[in-house]
Amino acid sequence: MQGFFLQMIEKDWLAGVEKRQSRVSTLLLSVMERHLVSAYRRATAEKRGGRMTVSIDLAEAEEWFGKEPSSGESPEQIFERRWALAVLAAGLRRLQEDCQAAGRARLSPDGSALWICGFDAQLLRLPIRQKNLNPPEVGSPEKMASETGSLIADIRSDGKQLVLSNNADGRWLLFTQDQPIVSLPAEHLSSAAFSPEGRILATASYSIPGVRLWSLSEGTVQRGLPTDTPVAGLHFTPDGRWLWVVTEREIQRFDTQKWERVFAVPVADLRGLTFSPHGTMATCRDRGGIRLLRAGDLSEIARLSAPEYAGWLGNASLDFSKDASILAAHTATGTLIVWNLRELRFELRELGMDW
Repeated sequence: MQGFFLQMIEKDWLAGVEKRQSRVSTLLLSVMERHLVSAYRRATAEKRGGRMTVSIDLAEAEEWFGKEPSSGESPEQIFERRWALAVLAAGLRRLQEDCQAAGRARLSPDGSALWICGFDAQLLRLPIRQKNLNPPEVGSPEKMASETGSLIADIRSDGKQLVLSNNADGRWLLFTQDQPIVSLPAEHLSSAAFSPEGRILATASYSIPGVRLWSLSEGTVQRGLPTDTPVAGLHFTPDGRWLWVVTEREIQRFDTQKWERVFAVPVADLRGLTFSPHGTMATCRDRGGIRLLRAGDLSEIARLSAPEYAGWLGNASLDFSKDASILAAHTATGTLIVWNLRELRFELRELGMDW
């Protein structure tokens, strides 16, 4: 292989590759095949009437092939798959570098864009294009707002609006594409959440108890919801029927039709509370792992243990797939853990333990 790359550099085999119609991976595979054929012919050619000697260590060959995963793929298909994984890894590294430089990143609800911003970065949008099972293509960053110093707090379910927090100026910034940014005055900003239909914005402070409900059409505070302690998190259920309010001591549920508190449970270890898209399940993390909950009363359905290789969960982010059949956790160490809830439920049902 060293000889292949040496000749590739010396003879400049990839010169003008950008002008070709074929993909780089296809071209590289073709060039490598020709090189290997030529090398094989040179190595096995009889010289001066001598005979070719072939030495095969069967034990070593069996051991080597035994370590390879079994699949029906041809060498060319394996190469193409590994090439695609390498391209995907490079794209993810680029996104990670952009996000670390920016300070805060959020994926749009439909997965079509990644929004990033931060204390020293402007609001940028990176378009993401996904074709079939190919690795996603990440476009060049598009500057959406010129000012810096803000962090993304929430994105509306239809992706048309973002709310940014700027503690330096003490204000919420409501961003709507192709429209001027709307400033909403506030102090010590902690969390914000759009209602699913996009008419109400709930905001909270990390130093002042209570929740403010803003009318987005009027840009004014519609009403307030009382809490005993400052609020750390806000979550509308996907159907908009309830608003969950996370304080230092408890998690409260408010009826969004009457705006009355109807339910409260001690906060305990309910960290990273996330609801499924259809609003029937929720998940959170605690010191022992990941908990699967009923969305109505946050009672526990099951406790999911992380595999040993995942290491420390830390401040893991949690998310459901659109049909809630998959639960994924991205840990503090960068490990991605995926649970197939549909298969898990089937196995429990066989044991008479269906949730």
